[in-house]
Amino acid sequence: MAVASEVSLSKSSSIHPPVQKPKVMKSKESPRSQHLALEARKADDMRPNSLRVVKVQDIVFKLPYSFFEQMPIEIREAIFQHNRGISLDDPAVLEGPTVDQFKTLLWAHFTYPSLSLKSLTLDRLLTIAELSYRYRLKHLMAWAIHGLAFVTHHTDTPFRSAPSEAFVRMLNIAIKYHQKELSTAIQNKWMTRIHWQEVSPIPAILLADAYNLRTLLTHAYYVYLVLMEPRIAKSLRIDIECPLSPKQIKHVYCGYYSLRAYWWNLRRTAPEFIRSEECSELHSQCIEVWRRRWAVAGSRAYPSSDINILSRLMSIQQTLEADMLLSVCMTVQCREQAIASISKKRQEIVDNLHHHFDLDL
Repeated sequence: MAVASEVSLSKSSSIHPPVQKPKVMKSKESPRSQHLALEARKADDMRPNSLRVVKVQDIVFKLPYSFFEQMPIEIREAIFQHNRGISLDDPAVLEGPTVDQFKTLLWAHFTYPSLSLKSLTLDRLLTIAELSYRYRLKHLMAWAIHGLAFVTHHTDTPFRSAPSEAFVRMLNIAIKYHQKELSTAIQNKWMTRIHWQEVSPIPAILLADAYNLRTLLTHAYYVYLVLMEPRIAKSLRIDIECPLSPKQIKHVYCGYYSLRAYWWNLRRTAPEFIRSEECSELHSQCIEVWRRRWAVAGSRAYPSSDINILSRLMSIQQTLEADMLLSVCMTVQCREQAIASISKKRQEIVDNLHHHFDLDL
């Protein structure tokens, strides 16, 4: 519809002719008659085809009352308390959204049900979801959450390159809408981007801590620790100009000392593997060779620090996969089981990573 575009044309935007102020005439009627006349005028102002005047930042919008009828009565009453919004002289003030965000909501409302995801950026889609929830516009809420689920799971999802702000907004929406599966999906995508160090882990720490999202919080702490490890190793402070609370900083240090001790033990203790059926009297040799080559691989220098155990294990696995002595001195099946035990150990660490940061306390 052309309605939405008309809303943005001027300081006093309108989709209908301006509201005419009722003329005040002197009357000799009794107080009761005047009261009844006033109530009648209020009822007349509440007609579906009447207008309401709202102000967003420094822009005034004149909108049909039917737009606000989509909202629950308690929200309408909060917006138009003290009979505000009847005239241009006394608009109802909408706190929260910016002018552009409110225009996006209006566009979505007046375009529905002909809305198309193809015409929307991720930012505008998030805005529709946020404001339709704020004003409980159920028709837009249902459409927006369906659209966000679609773009999240799409092979060419915008979250592959989205900034941390988009993940924060999206996860807030999923939680408010009680969309558990969507929340898990966006957390997984966020964690991947954090581990690739494409986005800062700090926003994830703050949001995950607020909502008690332990898995996201753990991985965000882990990556933040990896980034801060050079400073911690030199006894430099990491809490200067840092938005993390003292309690959150404490969790980071817990992870540092726990993972450091864990790695020093793991580098000397090769992961155990299941004996293959084809391996008989030579199995003791397989175990001994595996232990020795693990110790050699674990003592090598790698690009990742000792704290970054997950990355370190991937490097060790690549080293041992290319180790010729394992191919010569172990049976094929035992070698495969031994190499696979590294991936299992890595997954075991991932599953129990929260313990290192004392997140059970």
